[in-house]
Amino acid sequence: KREIKQFTSELCTSPACVSLTEPTKHRPLSSPILHVVAWAQHKVSLGAVVGRHELLGSALIEHVLDVGAVGVARAAHARRHRLPPTTTMPSAELEDPLLEDPVPPKPGSTFKGVAVELRELGALTAGFFVSSVSWVIMKTTDTALLGHVGTRYLDATALSDLYTMSTGVFVQGRVLGVFVSQAIGADNKKLAGAWLQTSYAVLSLVLIPVAVAWLFTGPALKLFVRNDTLVKDAAYYATVLALCLPARVGFSQLTQFFSAQKIMRPSYATAPIAMVLNLVLGLILVLGIGIPDWHGFGFKACPVVTTCVEYVQLAIVIIVFCVIKKLHAACEPEQGWFSMT
Repeated sequence: KREIKQFTSELCTSPACVSLTEPTKHRPLSSPILHVVAWAQHKVSLGAVVGRHELLGSALIEHVLDVGAVGVARAAHARRHRLPPTTTMPSAELEDPLLEDPVPPKPGSTFKGVAVELRELGALTAGFFVSSVSWVIMKTTDTALLGHVGTRYLDATALSDLYTMSTGVFVQGRVLGVFVSQAIGADNKKLAGAWLQTSYAVLSLVLIPVAVAWLFTGPALKLFVRNDTLVKDAAYYATVLALCLPARVGFSQLTQFFSAQKIMRPSYATAPIAMVLNLVLGLILVLGIGIPDWHGFGFKACPVVTTCVEYVQLAIVIIVFCVIKKLHAACEPEQGWFSMT
């Protein structure tokens, strides 16, 4: 701001500007055409000043030319209608927000703004934390339940997870949140819905080879493990979990879609339900707790419980937050949700 004021002062006291503001015999002050011509003749002498501030210099020159154009039009109109000449050069106010005094913030407004931002950031962090921890707790629950069934099954699940996680990384699709947040920031909600469609279309294709790899866990593990019993249990565990891949992809992409819009309720609501449901069903179906004279299905029920819980998560998000609350409706693409054209 200080440099702009100094530049304006130097520009107004420069020889070119002084010669422009002094009326002469051949160039009266009321002639806007001669003002513009004189400016063009003396613009070389302004180079030392304008050269230091190219952007502002260009703006001032453009403003003077605009004023000259207005003067030319008015002079032609006066000649046609034989009006008396004006005594002053028509001008327009040069509005420059950089030269205006800044408006001081209201007392306490800065603190309130920081508090609002911290509250929003805390809500987003808590949502991501809950959704991430819920999966860890579910896996921990499965491990604890299988520990009561037999240590052999712990080895089988660990071997199965090692193989499935190395291939399942291709269907995580974590980039959706970036594209959706950019679209929402640009106030283009329909584009955000189109990115969700694209994510489902791409991951549906990637899902096929990943599911095939999980179904062939047994032959793949036989290349490295010689314990046939262990390989058989690990193959069964991975094969059942392959059935939950569509639910896992659908839930992860839908929650990312909502989280990028700062809608964290789907994560808050489904994560606790999934954790509790996985624990309750595991205690009943795996260990047989709660049913007299019954010891449960054991190891074979563990992956089935996990698969059912993941489909329940997806069903809750679709029914409650899409069908009932319609939180996705504002982002519906122009061609509809089920069209990729």
